Amino acid sequence: MLDKKNMKVIQISQINKEYVGRKVVIRGFIHDIRILSKMIFLEIRDVTGKIQVVVSKDNESYSEVKHLSKETILWIKGEVTRSSAKKYEHEVILKKYKVISTPVSSIPIEVNTHKQVNIGKRFKYRYLDLRRPEVQIVFKT
Repeated sequence: MLDKKNMKVIQISQINKEYVGRKVVIRGFIHDIRILSKMIFLEIRDVTGKIQVVVSKDNESYSEVKHLSKETILWIKGEVTRSSAKKYEHEVILKKYKVISTPVSSIPIEVNTHKQVNIGKRFKYRYLDLRRPEVQIVFKT
């Protein structure tokens, strides 16, 4: 599990070149998950942005992380490295993690897609609808 002693949780937007090689603790939602044969890539989202978290097959948490679902909330401790992915400048290599909360069932509104959702469903699940980037942009301007 995660050792929270002496580690301050930082926001994803704070991670920059000065953090490369340092251990950090972040928390956020699993926005997307990509499972490959030797690695798992978690796209983690908080209110300030997104970052990629990498879990290699030799990591002891690999088999557990494989079964996590989108919108699960995690505490993650890992080391910041430069990313080879074009989408991100930096990524976090997972060392330890803790599940804070998991979705009770399948999510009725996909948060990370731009699919049209009928207005009745959006109102019923407004707490999920507010996580969608196109809805959040209204509050950031």
